[in-house]
Order: sequence, then C-alpha cells, then structure tokens
Amino acid sequence: MSFKRVILSGLLVVGFPCSVLAGDGISAHNLFQSLIGRPDSSKFYLGMFTQHINPNSQKKDNNVNNIVGVNYNGLFLGGFSNSYGKLTVGFGMQRDWHESDIGQSHWHYALGYRLGAMIGYDNRLCHYCGDLPAVPFIIPYLHLSYKRVGVEVQYAYVLVSASFFYRFG
Repeated sequence: MSFKRVILSGLLVVGFPCSVLAGDGISAHNLFQSLIGRPDSSKFYLGMFTQHINPNSQKKDNNVNNIVGVNYNGLFLGGFSNSYGKLTVGFGMQRDWHESDIGQSHWHYALGYRLGAMIGYDNRLCHYCGDLPAVPFIIPYLHLSYKRVGVEVQYAYVLVSASFFYRFG
C-alpha cells in the first residue's frame, strides 16, 4: 500500500465525519458519540457494480459483484463476487454520521461508514491479505433513496462501488 493511498484513506475516514459535524454545531462533549454514529436503518442489498481506480485493474478485474446482503439494526452481513471473481463474505457494523430528508419530497440521504472484515481475499488485494483469516476494513458510504429504494456509493481504497438497496421501516 503506497503512502499516498494511506494518507488519502485516512483523510476520507476522518474528513467525512468532521465536515458533517462542523455544520451540525455539535459540542466537543458529544464528538466521540457523534463519530461512532447511529445504527443504520435496516436494508436489503442486491446488486453491486465497481469502478477500479488503478487503470490496470480496470482492464482485468471483475466489475459486476452480484452482492446479496442485509443490514439489520446496524449490523451487516453480505456475500459478493470480489474483484478476482472469488466469493467473499463481509460482516460488521454499519453506522450513519448524518441522515436527512431532502426538502418535502420522498428523497432521503445518509452519510456513514462500515467497520468490519471480509473473508475471501488473497494476496492480490494486499501483500498480507492471504495470510489473514479475515481482512479488516473501514469504508465510508453515501446512501440516496427515494421512498424505500435507493443506491449506496462507497469508497474502498482501490475502488468506488455502487449497490442497490431496499430500506425497511
């Protein structure tokens, strides 16, 4: 992993909540609780598409990931075909830093993160990934939905992905 990517990933993970919190007028007393976020609403995920950032990966890696997943009260579990065509299972917690309705319409958005681990990657993802039973991750996301149907966009260090969801409740 290059130094630039480590810095960029760190800035995105720290920058997302700080930019949201700055506009909300949250005191330093509540900063830690705000950074942790609130459990994301329950969702069912189906279908995921990926755009790899590295031009070499764009030519050879899988871009249709066929995700099936669920988030229940802030805990998620999902299976998908990873960039190398191998079945991968991801699990962990999902939290929103900020969510809001857009005007008086049925549109809604949320900004948050996923913290968890994935089983199914090897050394092609990183030089030590094949040696770990599960690869840890933290991924920022943005949800945009109309009524209960929406799309999630997330940044994951070497790619940007979009998946579709149905929001319960």
